[in-house]
Amino acid sequence: MTSASTERRRFWWLRRVPAFMTVGMTCTAAYFGLYLLLREPLGAQWANLVSLVLSTIAVTSGNRRFTFGVSSRRTVVPHQVLGLAVLALNTVLTASSLWLLHQASPDATRLAEVAVLAVANGIGGCVRFAAYAWAMREDG
Repeated sequence: MTSASTERRRFWWLRRVPAFMTVGMTCTAAYFGLYLLLREPLGAQWANLVSLVLSTIAVTSGNRRFTFGVSSRRTVVPHQVLGLAVLALNTVLTASSLWLLHQASPDATRLAEVAVLAVANGIGGCVRFAAYAWAMREDG
């Protein structure tokens, strides 16, 4: 039989999910706002990239502090580098998703673009949580 403290240690990451989702939803709203603001002047792909970079920096900072309780300046750079590495994957996911949408429907609406980006970003968010949980588990 497993003790309560062993169970808490094994599932420590579950306690982090609500904060991660709150930070993620806030930064995702900012991402979509930026995307919609930049979509016309930059086009879909550039608006996506700029919005992803800016929201990744914000989400990494927010998750360091609020989700994982990391305040050490010593790990800021490694954690931001990790966030940017996850961003590279997320960029492939979102750019591919937009490309596929536009292949299937060249006149896709902004709403369709945002819906496709929401799904792709959801997948990227799961990867981000796993990466952050692994990297920040000892720092918080």
